[in-house]
Amino acid sequence: MPLLISLKTVPIATLLAFIFSLFLVWVASSKKKFLASIIEFIVSIPIFIPPTILGFYLLQILGRATWLGKLYNELFGKSFIFSPAAVIASAALAGLPYIYKSIKTFIDSIDIVLISAAEIAGASKWQIFIYILLPLSKNGVLAGILLGFLRGLGEFGITMMIAGNIEGVTRTVPLAIWDSVITGKNETAHMYSAFLAVISILIIIIFKTLERKSADQ
Repeated sequence: MPLLISLKTVPIATLLAFIFSLFLVWVASSKKKFLASIIEFIVSIPIFIPPTILGFYLLQILGRATWLGKLYNELFGKSFIFSPAAVIASAALAGLPYIYKSIKTFIDSIDIVLISAAEIAGASKWQIFIYILLPLSKNGVLAGILLGFLRGLGEFGITMMIAGNIEGVTRTVPLAIWDSVITGKNETAHMYSAFLAVISILIIIIFKTLERKSADQ
């Protein structure tokens, strides 16, 4: 069941993080360096702040007693905290910085001459982003998605704080490993750990392949 929960929630979380990353990269690609710096700072927060601390403050913001928590409850008829939605949000937040930074790095490496030529030809900022920057950064986009998926799949701290460890509801693979260890179920812990290790190795191999291809271009 934890494996099924992870495989159901992490792809959704990765897709949401990818869409939001595209929007942030598009905004950050403007000529306003101050705005880009602010976005870079905010997006980097999940990397530098310990997940449990981040989860704790999210709990203070989205808890049942907060206005956001009450609004979510009124809209969807259930609490956000300790729900599958919280699992998705945790994985999306954890993976967002890696997707954003990967796409942004590749886009920043594109020859400015191409962008200038498109601007002279009358292309809008959005057209340049969609038809020039993204296609030329396809390896970075794919690499970012892979890294975001891997980070979301291994997320533990934020998930534990705002989603809990509810069997059959929010218990993902990392939480199942922790639960198996503290209850002495070492064989189960080995099984889930092996799954994450194999997935991680495969994604690293794909990532390095994309990195090598990009360097050869």
